[in-house]
Amino acid sequence: MEGPPVRQHEVQILTLSFQISGKLEVIGTFLQFLNDPVRDALLIYEATVVPLVPGGPLRPLARSQISLRKPEVVFLYLTEPAGRAEVRQLIRKETLIAYTPLAILRGAFNMSAESRPTDFLATMSADFVLVSEASLFMLTDAPTSIPKECPLLLVGRQYIQLYHPL
Repeated sequence: MEGPPVRQHEVQILTLSFQISGKLEVIGTFLQFLNDPVRDALLIYEATVVPLVPGGPLRPLARSQISLRKPEVVFLYLTEPAGRAEVRQLIRKETLIAYTPLAILRGAFNMSAESRPTDFLATMSADFVLVSEASLFMLTDAPTSIPKECPLLLVGRQYIQLYHPL
């Protein structure tokens, strides 16, 4: 008897305080794993953690493994096309502009067939919102390069402060 497959995906993650890059360990299908309500933390291997506040008391660090609490993730970007190809997108997408503490985001927000763009966040139970063809307009300077255009981006639902149609 075999368990679900375990894979690692190259990611870049932004929290309110840190930019993290490394290999995210995923057990089973990507979105089910990420949105599992029982799972509070993500395991990242070969992690590099850079503070977003330059010149502060914290310096960049590298660790073979870190645990990152899911509620801290503002943006999660799969950097490799093979990883993005594993993510099953919904057929229905609405182009919206969303505002977060770190960036303004424009893209095609994946939502269920019965959702309305005006209230889809209130009716969804997932921790992360899937956005395809995302454009990021950073509100703060990041210490290392962050892609401005992301074919697929996951956004921590709790960090979307407001949104509207394009």
